[in-house]
Amino acid sequence: MANYMDYLFWRGDLTFDQAPFNEIDSAILAEISYLPFEYLDIDAHEISSIREALTGFLEMEDLEDAVTAPYHIDLIKALASGQRFIDLPILEFRNIFDESHVVQFTVITIQLAPEVYYVSFRGTNHTLTGWQEDFNLGVEFPVLSQKLAAIYLNGLTTKIAGNLILGGHSKGGNLAVYAGAFCKPGLQKRIREIYNFDGPGFESWIMAQPAYLQIEDRIRTFVPQDSIIGMLLEQAEGYQVVHSTESGTLAQHLMTSWEVERDHFIKLESVTQKSLFLDAAITEWIRRMDYEQRKTFVEVLFSIFKDADVQSLSEISPKRIRQMLSIIKSYRSLDHDNREHMGDTIIALFRCVREEAPAFGMGGFRLLWRK
Repeated sequence: MANYMDYLFWRGDLTFDQAPFNEIDSAILAEISYLPFEYLDIDAHEISSIREALTGFLEMEDLEDAVTAPYHIDLIKALASGQRFIDLPILEFRNIFDESHVVQFTVITIQLAPEVYYVSFRGTNHTLTGWQEDFNLGVEFPVLSQKLAAIYLNGLTTKIAGNLILGGHSKGGNLAVYAGAFCKPGLQKRIREIYNFDGPGFESWIMAQPAYLQIEDRIRTFVPQDSIIGMLLEQAEGYQVVHSTESGTLAQHLMTSWEVERDHFIKLESVTQKSLFLDAAITEWIRRMDYEQRKTFVEVLFSIFKDADVQSLSEISPKRIRQMLSIIKSYRSLDHDNREHMGDTIIALFRCVREEAPAFGMGGFRLLWRK
């Protein structure tokens, strides 16, 4: 089964003049934002193109430690071996990480043509701070990264005069949509398309805002068949379902699993019953909590992780016995009110799952384990 790596092999020698920009190109540019540009001196203009950045990456002795996922090394090599992306200029790169303010924000702007720019927002990295900000998407509006995304986009008006394409994967897709919807009206008119690759949506009242409605027909959302993250909250109608070759829901979130044919993803008619079931249960769970209850739940949950010295969610696994014991110890050390709130909130989630199950037939619960 082919993915975007194969696409780079097939079309890597073609420029955008020879083969027009397409959704696979957008997915690759969204993925590029995950590469460790923060280790390069872009702000000093020593790095001004994809070519120079790739050379810098390949010269790094600790590249394996710098990338957020091992397959990003393969992406770097594939990009470096082709002509399609290698000479694209980099306008600028921004990276903001602040644990105290719970913000993980990264964006890179790449020039596609003389008057066309791609603004790529990075999704969540492996840090606990990045994941806490993800949870905050359902707690407050806007979160700090969303504000920074709109501020960044507005700042581009003084630097470029061309049209924009926005894109991002996971949280990056949500930031792209937010920035496009809530940037300055004059700048919004210059946005050609917004690509949201399995990023969370918004609550319905946000999507009813005039600023959002002005940009809605330019949003292109892609989710895999068992999507959970991309189905959170609400999505505009017309999202496209991509076939993933993976069976696990979180594995499907990675775009390396999305099947490609020529210059497009292979599409399916709809997400699976499993995705719809989980989406319905989680959406109802969130709806039943007011903002204060949501905020308390997220704050207490991540205080448990921090007290247990968890650095990333990848450390939370039954196989990591010592880490799990630390988490249990931290939970038990909570005061009575917080421990009771956590218990009530988790029970409420299971209650929503139970209540939604009949709508999906007697096998509703079995959908959770179906591959």
